[in-house]
Amino acid sequence: MSVREVQTLPEVEKAVRILDTWKTVSRENRAEDSRVAAKGVAFGGGETVRIAAEPSVWSNADAVFLDPFSLRQTYTTL
Repeated sequence: MSVREVQTLPEVEKAVRILDTWKTVSRENRAEDSRVAAKGVAFGGGETVRIAAEPSVWSNADAVFLDPFSLRQTYTTL
C-alpha cells in the first residue's frame, strides 16, 4: 500500500514513509518533544524523571528500572 493510498483512508490524518528507523523519532516527523506515560509517570517533554535501579533508593525515585536479565533475590518482594 502506498503512502498516497494510506492518506486517503478516512481515519488517517497524515501518512509518512519511513526510510530509516531513526527517523521515527526525528524532528523531521515530529516537531514537539515526545512524551510517554507509564503508571502515572510521564517520560520526555523536557522534564527530569528520577529512575532508580537499586532498592536502597527506590523510595526517592519517580520510576524503578528492573533488568529482567539480572534480577536478584532482592527484587522478588515487588
